[in-house]
Amino acid sequence: MTFLASYTQRALVVMQKNQKQFELNVLRDRAVRISRALSDMDAENGLMGEDAPDLSENPYYVSLERESELLEAEVTQVEQAVELFTKQEESLASVVKTNVTPSCKLNFSGGS
Repeated sequence: MTFLASYTQRALVVMQKNQKQFELNVLRDRAVRISRALSDMDAENGLMGEDAPDLSENPYYVSLERESELLEAEVTQVEQAVELFTKQEESLASVVKTNVTPSCKLNFSGGS
């Protein structure tokens, strides 16, 4: 019975880890898109020469910079959560493995 509980708990941890990894991928994708938008705005501003407006006064540019900073922090948190789930999964995998041998016994006797 311990094996079944450990195995089920491990499966739940794996599912939670996969969910966090998906969340991490979504956040990283969003960060890349924001970074590209900021780079495009910088490049466009650079083409204007000395007549170019200061981007630090552009509210859209500033909001993208802030969102980028927030995403970096969120990515770090989710990475830590993934690492925690990975450690839990490894721990539960060893528990499952050690519980398989003592709880599973084969009966080779022919009778009942």
